[in-house]
Amino acid sequence: MATTRLTKLQIDVLAYDQSGPTKKILHDTQVPGLGVRVYASGKKSYVLNYRVNGRQRCFTLGSIAAFRSVSEAREEANARLIALHRDGIDPLVEKALGRSRRTSLAALLERYIEEYLATEASFSTLRDAKSSLKNHLPSTVSRIPAIDVNRGTIRRLHKKLTVRNGKYAANRTVQLLKAAFNWAEAEEDGTLPVGHRNPCTRVKLNPERSRDRVVHKHDLPALLAAINAEQNPYLRAYFMLLMYTACRKSELLGLLWSNVDIRNERLTF
Repeated sequence: MATTRLTKLQIDVLAYDQSGPTKKILHDTQVPGLGVRVYASGKKSYVLNYRVNGRQRCFTLGSIAAFRSVSEAREEANARLIALHRDGIDPLVEKALGRSRRTSLAALLERYIEEYLATEASFSTLRDAKSSLKNHLPSTVSRIPAIDVNRGTIRRLHKKLTVRNGKYAANRTVQLLKAAFNWAEAEEDGTLPVGHRNPCTRVKLNPERSRDRVVHKHDLPALLAAINAEQNPYLRAYFMLLMYTACRKSELLGLLWSNVDIRNERLTF
């Protein structure tokens, strides 16, 4: 990463290099750790790099527009470094504590769904997560700041959902919350303090029995007879397609006409 005495002109001409490193930072020679980061979008921010317990940290001081001059950014960076070395105040931890108080459990789960599951998860996983957020989080729990949610909170929620929604729904909700807390802690964006203990760990889930059943060759005549006896033509077609294509339920229910080639009798998933 380049180092120079930061000036307004240098910051103005600083551009993101698509062929270079993903994290583009121009560091200042006047204040240790101070730099300007430029993003692929063209956005520029003052950042402060420092170490805590041997671990490299990067704290965003604010956008370039938030400071009247480079000197003002240097003063802010110096103040943060003094507070860190003299009083042990980690800027990222301090920011996380403030943000965590404003982030409810429901808001944390919404972010996890929108920023991670929406692009990384399957259709069924995303659908089930949205259903859990809507139907399985009582308002008395969803409004609690994420940082204040503890193991007792999760255990009580699990017990209540087991009675109200069933043991499987209760288990899935706790597993979803556990994944959301893991994701938020790994993001290190201030939603949770670094090193925050996941409140869902060591919460005992309900015992489950496998609900899978393999259809054997000798079962097929009875299965086909039951499907053919179904009065609803849509259900008959649905189960026949499941049997002949071996696709998942979510794949078949999400099928579009663009996936159907009637002339060649072909489906694509």
